[in-house]
Amino acid sequence: MEETKRIPFLKKMIGRVGNPLEWSTVDKCLLIICFWVLLAPFTTLLFHHYISNPERIPFFDPVFMKKLLPIGWGFVIAWSILLVVGLQLRHRSPENSTFAYVTVFLWWLEEAIVAVCGGPLTTPNAMVLLGQGFVAFLLFRIPVVLVGLGFALLLVVGSIIASQFGLFPYAPLMAAPLYDGGRLVNLWAFLAGPIYLIMYLGFLSLSAYIITRWRDREARLADLTIMLKKMFGRYLSTEVMNSLIENPSALELGGEKRKVTVMMTDLRGFTAIAERLEPEKVVQMLNLYFEIMVDVVLKYNGTINEIIGDALLIIFGAPQEMPDRIQRAIACSIDMQNAM
Repeated sequence: MEETKRIPFLKKMIGRVGNPLEWSTVDKCLLIICFWVLLAPFTTLLFHHYISNPERIPFFDPVFMKKLLPIGWGFVIAWSILLVVGLQLRHRSPENSTFAYVTVFLWWLEEAIVAVCGGPLTTPNAMVLLGQGFVAFLLFRIPVVLVGLGFALLLVVGSIIASQFGLFPYAPLMAAPLYDGGRLVNLWAFLAGPIYLIMYLGFLSLSAYIITRWRDREARLADLTIMLKKMFGRYLSTEVMNSLIENPSALELGGEKRKVTVMMTDLRGFTAIAERLEPEKVVQMLNLYFEIMVDVVLKYNGTINEIIGDALLIIFGAPQEMPDRIQRAIACSIDMQNAM
């Protein structure tokens, strides 16, 4: 009974959160910022603890940690400022691309510095960069991600190459080796293992949630596409329908100025005929007539704008551009006359 109560509550909460892919750019940035606002002070305070008790954690170099400490507090301040700015932009400029570039760049910069200091080839920091990259590509546009990712890779790979030539020390944060006789030192495993496990699970959970919501959105879009084809397939040709589905911007409010060819068809003597026939016979006759005529119109990519009694208002050249619209309209009218 308790479990059945929790499931609707969980669905309700997920519904409120929505799909992160549909969030505004600033909201996506705030998701990352909030995570680091919580994490950055925690890791910086741990640095303070390690500096005060270097004998307990023999792996870290306390001298280098003191040099690194101001950088850590600098990131704490930077993330806090970004949080305040993001909350201001959330309603004023929700798609602010500059804010996205700054946020993602700072995100990659911090992880790249951690990877360089800890040693990207002998610690899991490089794997964190990969997980971070996967989430970033899901949330942001490719140019936004490539700026931060390119700089991070340049910094990490450059530090490895520099260390091979003796220009920069490899893993300057580490004062002692992490391996002993081919085995990972137990203290390091117990110290770093849970931290990296939490980060991996965080990336995995967020990625799984985003992908699941993305699949749901794609399924809804597929159902909507099928419904639109059923609703408007009688009035638009397949080519026009596919064009509008692939390019929805063609239906922007306000429209656009364009030259079109308009054709109006009408059944001669329909009023007199309709007065002599039963209503059911009139409807049957119109259905038969429209069934044939609509197929002819769609054959020439005409758009049926309106059906008025026995008349058809047909447009050539909208919503899809049609250079030979006049020729199509004439050919369509001849074909319609022949079909009679």
